[in-house]
Amino acid sequence: MFSSILHSSSSSIPTPPVSRPLTPIEGNGSLKTISLSLTKIENDQIKKSCPFEKYGCKFVGNRLSIQEHMRDQNDIHITLIGEKLQPFREEIFEGIEAIKVTHEKAEKIENQAKKLIHCYSSAYMWHIEDYPEKYRLAKKGTKIFVESPKFLTSRFGYAITVFLAPFGDLETSRIYSSIYVSIMPGQHDPVLH
Repeated sequence: MFSSILHSSSSSIPTPPVSRPLTPIEGNGSLKTISLSLTKIENDQIKKSCPFEKYGCKFVGNRLSIQEHMRDQNDIHITLIGEKLQPFREEIFEGIEAIKVTHEKAEKIENQAKKLIHCYSSAYMWHIEDYPEKYRLAKKGTKIFVESPKFLTSRFGYAITVFLAPFGDLETSRIYSSIYVSIMPGQHDPVLH
């Protein structure tokens, strides 16, 4: 049917398909030209596999049936992709667990480093958590002092604790905060004079 249009009479080599106007047809009192693309008709008839074939979909059809299949079978395609990814699921979860363990180890090392800095440096940084609540308790007289963790003045130095009275103590009560430093018994006392 289309061979007469596709082949020219002067050459034995077929010409590529092109859109050509066909014979004018009269209708409704006006002349209309119908243009037909041979390539489009041929492509519509070619059987192709579903784009999800590599994931296990066995559907084969022409262009229009594949479009309908793609529109109507999304849940099947998602299931097929999930099945293909299943072998990697354990590896992904193992990787996530390894990251968590590494993060926990890093936090422990960071905390140990902070303790060493506090214990063996000449400066001591004391972070008081929930200070507004501790201030309120001191103002009520329930708990006047907040005690710091014990720290060393140097690597083999004195053990010291700091006491803070957020609302003041004795004469400075209600005016200033009070800070007291106390030398505590420590593991290096026998070598210190």
